[in-house]
Amino acid sequence: MSTVSLVLRNNRLTGSIPPGLASSTDILHINLSENDPDKDATSGIDGQIPDFFGSFTKLKWLKLHGNRLQGEIPASLSDATSLGELRLCHEQKCR
Repeated sequence: MSTVSLVLRNNRLTGSIPPGLASSTDILHINLSENDPDKDATSGIDGQIPDFFGSFTKLKWLKLHGNRLQGEIPASLSDATSLGELRLCHEQKCR
């Protein structure tokens, strides 16, 4: 049995996105958003968006907004050909 969705939204998670997630290439939905809900940089996922998301060819949506991610958007995300929704903003008015 494979994981269809990973939703860890609004849990005040900290640290970077774990490299172990790279083996979950069949996942359809990832929502790690709003882990810095107060926008005060005391919580939230930090670091860079991992390149491995590009190998998730079945991924429909990736929501990482409301965290403390930095750096450039990996070019490898263009390989996630089923990706229909990508949310990366950190502002209050993220749509």
